[in-house]
Amino acid sequence: MLADPDELTGPFPELDALGPDLQVRTTPAPGGRGTELAGRFRGTPDAERIGELRAALRRTKQVVEVGEVLRVDPQPHGRRAATPQGAALEGAAARAPKEGVL
Repeated sequence: MLADPDELTGPFPELDALGPDLQVRTTPAPGGRGTELAGRFRGTPDAERIGELRAALRRTKQVVEVGEVLRVDPQPHGRRAATPQGAALEGAAARAPKEGVL
């Protein structure tokens, strides 16, 4: 994350919303490249909770670096064209809300 570890102290609302069983850690990134932000649940979380954690970490990083959560969907200028590629992109975006990877 593009932030100095001393400046990144929280609170992190996106991560705090996941409950008290989440441990959050910040450490300097290797090579002086900012800060690593990590989260881990106490106990053994299910796949759903892990997906929620990954999404919350991604949103927190965006807020720290840019000041807001960046959105792809919905398009700010309207709907995507009704093409095969547009339909495929809509389907992929709908199936990947937590992992955030298409």
